[in-house]
Amino acid sequence: MQSASDPFRDVADLVLVVIDASESLNPDDQSLLDHTQDRHRVVVANKSDRQAVAGIPGAVRVSATRGDGLPELRCAIARELSGDDRLRDTAAVSNMRHVALLEEARSHLTAARDAAASARIPEEFVLSDLQAARMRFDEIVGARTSEDVLTHIFEKFCIGK
Repeated sequence: MQSASDPFRDVADLVLVVIDASESLNPDDQSLLDHTQDRHRVVVANKSDRQAVAGIPGAVRVSATRGDGLPELRCAIARELSGDDRLRDTAAVSNMRHVALLEEARSHLTAARDAAASARIPEEFVLSDLQAARMRFDEIVGARTSEDVLTHIFEKFCIGK
């Protein structure tokens, strides 16, 4: 247990508090719940495959042995991490060309997701959108070759080789 004066207390973006729901809350469990109540946290009531003894309001019920509740736990974690607060270690994108490329990549990824969800659209369309998104990422990180850049310039500006 970390104390309130612990310098590492605020390092985590999210705290998972795992409680054995098949037993009554003990003083350590209650202390952990009390000490993390002001943090971004997800309370996990483990052993949902057994008779619940501890009633923990708002807890996500899971069974680590059977895997029950894991999709709900993933959703709870994603929901807590994607709140209004920005994550501590997120990189800022200041290059406007990179911002535009990221927006294009997002558009292609969204189209790929939608196409994959539709049973009527052939997988070639999904792959085409994924390839287009990857090309945008490659351009951002500098993985494109000079030939690719020249082809891109000639395509954009209608200049013959």
